[in-house]
Amino acid sequence: MNQPFDVTTIGEVMLRMSVPPGNRLEMARNLDLNPGGAEANVVGALSRLGRRCGWVSGLPSHALGRLVAHHLRAAGIDLEAVVWRESGRIGTYYLEFATPPRPTQAIYDRAGSCAALLQPEDISWEYLLGSRLLHITGITPALSTSCAAVTAEAVRRAREAGVPISFDVIYRQLLLTPQEAAATLSPLIQAVDL
Repeated sequence: MNQPFDVTTIGEVMLRMSVPPGNRLEMARNLDLNPGGAEANVVGALSRLGRRCGWVSGLPSHALGRLVAHHLRAAGIDLEAVVWRESGRIGTYYLEFATPPRPTQAIYDRAGSCAALLQPEDISWEYLLGSRLLHITGITPALSTSCAAVTAEAVRRAREAGVPISFDVIYRQLLLTPQEAAATLSPLIQAVDL
């Protein structure tokens, strides 16, 4: 099988809005805006190293969705299988970097994002599995019940197609309790190669 990609992944990109180090969110007048997500960061880094990479997710068809798309395309990531929604949102988080003795503080607002609403039938499985490696993380199945189903289906289909799977747990306590994480992630981990 001719595989157009070295690595494909599925996940969410959020918009990070942060104050410069030393500043407080509660006193902010301006915020820096940076898109990023664990899975997209991995394929972005690999793309910059010359690997062919594809990313699957859901994005809204408005300026913020296009901002994310431009950012990822600039990193060399293929977005052909992104699910574009007429309306919807991108998850955001607000970040205040650590300035001792204060720790880094983050405020998340990600529920109901276009990525979290993905369903198994939304995914171009031929695209996602047309790869030498499928990379997944523990964040995507923690986003929603439907994203857990998407991730489980991706793992099942990758196994059937003989596509190796890499998995990064990236446990997020705000998304899953330890018990939920064990129930959700343990079955996935059994099928991964890396």
